[in-house]
Amino acid sequence: MPTIRISPAAALAAAVAAVFVSVRAPSAAAALIGFDEHPHGRVIDTQYHAEHGLRIEGHNWRGGPDYALSFDTRLTGTADPDLEDPFDAGNLSLANLGSALIIAENMVDANGDSLIDSPDDQSTRVGQGAAGQFVFRFDAMQTWFGFDLIDIDGPSELTSVVGYVSFMRWGVEKARVSLADLTNLSSTHYDPTIAFGDNSANRVSPFTAAELGMTGFNGVAIAVASGAVDNVTFGTGDSIPEPAALALAAPAACALLARRRRATGC
Repeated sequence: MPTIRISPAAALAAAVAAVFVSVRAPSAAAALIGFDEHPHGRVIDTQYHAEHGLRIEGHNWRGGPDYALSFDTRLTGTADPDLEDPFDAGNLSLANLGSALIIAENMVDANGDSLIDSPDDQSTRVGQGAAGQFVFRFDAMQTWFGFDLIDIDGPSELTSVVGYVSFMRWGVEKARVSLADLTNLSSTHYDPTIAFGDNSANRVSPFTAAELGMTGFNGVAIAVASGAVDNVTFGTGDSIPEPAALALAAPAACALLARRRRATGC
């Protein structure tokens, strides 16, 4: 049976999450969804609609089921060890991320407890394109959006058709950012703290509508060849929680969450 490990970084992650939600301007709205309240193998779809006006979809492009599932990264002996902490690379390599989202490869629930027995993320082979995408649909327009990525392996998964983030208005794509841009020195989206690789974990700083040439978006799609998404952050207005503020709760937070494209004072 799988067992759960509790990382020493769990307290840090909890403190970061608590401060992240609390740092906001009076005229702005901000939210962080970490999925940790969900057990291993739960279908994630409308749980956040009542509070945040958000619906979550998992689209499987390899013939598998179209569902997003929770995957507890603290477990051992799962169907995908590459999604288990501790992580080997990335700016969150020391973090305990708890439950994350995967695109379901199977929907087997033999004991009928409404939890998938052995959750595994859908993957694809080199040259086949993305395995699928996570889609976040909002009732209201948003002006910024960020997230964590787990187990994005490297160059073969970082192209404009395999690994990317798409920003939509009413279902129509208006802007797209390749995950490769995050490690491209010449890109405006470059983040020197990000390191992709097998069993990696990285925080992607929020993209803003302004930098994408938009006034707002109410849909975001994250396409991946494999891997998981966690700690989805979004909001409206000009206020985005900064590492300097997060560092008030945890000394290491500033280093972990360093934002790209602006000075942090760290």
